[in-house]
Amino acid sequence: TAIKWCKNAIDLGNKEALFQLAYTYREKKEYKKAEEWFIKSFESKDKDAPIALGYLYTNYLHDYKKAEKYYKEGVKLKDLEANHNLSRLYHHHLKNDIKASAYAIALIENKYSKSSVLKLLKNKWNIPNETIKKGYELQLNSDEFPIKYKGKLDLDE
Repeated sequence: TAIKWCKNAIDLGNKEALFQLAYTYREKKEYKKAEEWFIKSFESKDKDAPIALGYLYTNYLHDYKKAEKYYKEGVKLKDLEANHNLSRLYHHHLKNDIKASAYAIALIENKYSKSSVLKLLKNKWNIPNETIKKGYELQLNSDEFPIKYKGKLDLDE
């Protein structure tokens, strides 16, 4: 029934229904149809579509390069959840702990405390201080990061 009503709403010009239809297909485990409709939602400039696509590609379709692409679109919109998910994607799937650190560090004072981010990076993910420092410099000096943490990390204490 949800699919029918979403399609009716889309036919009437309701762009928000594109996202809802995609979400409905995802819940039904019809991931290719979900992908199709999330992309249409993204093309209609829905601000929630990039993170939904990143999530779909990471968790259901296992296409990590496409996940990275759409999470980065979310980062451009200053979506803090996109930063968080990119950090996890880089650590767990793309095996790039410098970028994982950079995206996590950028969230300090924006979403998480410094101590919680450092605890995650150092204690849970076992990322060495030198790698974390490189991530700090990357997020500070790259245009890839519209949100930056400029404070001290105090890693040597």
